Amino acid sequence: MSPDDFTTGSVPEKSRVFGVNILLAWTGFILVVASMSFGGGLAGEMRFGSLVQAILWGNAFLAVCGFVSGYVGSWSGLSFGSLAARVFTKNSWRLAILYIPLSLIGWYAIESSIFGNFVANTFGLGDLVRRLIMAAAAIFFSVSAYFGVRFIGRISYILIPTVVAVSLFALSNVHTSSTLLFGFGPQIINSYDGAAIVMSTWIFSVLLVVPDLTRFIRSPLIAGVAGALGVFLGNTAALGIGAFAAAYTRQSDPSLILVGLGFTPLALILTFASVWSTNDNNMYSSSLSVARAFSLPRRGVVLALALLGAVIAMFNPATIPIMFGFLAFMGASAPPLGGIVIGGYIFSHGSDVVENGLVAPWAAWLLASAITFQLHGVIIIPGGLLLGMFFWQIFNRLEKLFMARRRVASAL
Repeated sequence: MSPDDFTTGSVPEKSRVFGVNILLAWTGFILVVASMSFGGGLAGEMRFGSLVQAILWGNAFLAVCGFVSGYVGSWSGLSFGSLAARVFTKNSWRLAILYIPLSLIGWYAIESSIFGNFVANTFGLGDLVRRLIMAAAAIFFSVSAYFGVRFIGRISYILIPTVVAVSLFALSNVHTSSTLLFGFGPQIINSYDGAAIVMSTWIFSVLLVVPDLTRFIRSPLIAGVAGALGVFLGNTAALGIGAFAAAYTRQSDPSLILVGLGFTPLALILTFASVWSTNDNNMYSSSLSVARAFSLPRRGVVLALALLGAVIAMFNPATIPIMFGFLAFMGASAPPLGGIVIGGYIFSHGSDVVENGLVAPWAAWLLASAITFQLHGVIIIPGGLLLGMFFWQIFNRLEKLFMARRRVASAL
């Protein structure tokens, strides 16, 4: 295995794996306390039946996207950054793929600050110690990303069972010790809007992170199944755990439930495991994109990004609304970008070169994003995907036609 995890080229057959490690790494990425909080939020504003429909419909759509992204990752053997370099030509791809770490490092710092806040609040620590814990967490969570995708897969064998087992332990203890069931609802959000919220939880990673992992899987079909299964099972479990926890206690974070029940050590283990299993993937994909854009050693990039994440985490970004607004803005533009890059590779039938100029992909991304921001409800994400694919096809053909006529005119 290359220490740079084949940042610039396709993963060779001899370095491919069957896919279990990749499935675990991807599923671990999804199992995080933030997703459980989404489930708890939905439980407070939806009836049980509508909530189940929203979770199943939303995750079914994410699974379809995960299958396509996973299939393309294995088929091409390329990271998302390298796939983008086939569509955003003339070196403009370097700017395009920096979109990925710009968002993921923000979430990396937020998750690290969430862990630091939990530790500090649990033990009543001062502000300086709180911020130092945030920074230390940001440094530590980069360890598995430094060693690469195989190490991430191996550590997931420990992290995923830990998150699931401790979360279920928290729910079982609430069930046996609580005499009051708050329940679900009232019905403020319908199942369609709920499904849109579920889609929004992981669409960025389903489109832009999955190929970084599945390019190591031998069979494209198995890679597609891994991409689909990981997000469907992981997000259904996370949302379900948060929803039922909130229905019993009005608290969707199992870690805080465990603290309330007197199981503080287990609460720390749960928070640590869930944040680590997500943050190592955030860091891994970020390092691939930055290393690809600037032709740098991937492991060196991990160290630099870990330090950057530590600095951002010390400002406690989990409490800064503007950062969440910024990340939400970037997340809303992810479907058009995914549609352009994944769709562009598919429509070119996997050819090594997608023959287009500089304008087409950028025009398609900007126009598709502008329209997507005006959409509402369940159509936002599938609409963004399809608009990205559609406008790229249109602008790419127009630009090819323009360039062809220009060459003819210059030859006369």
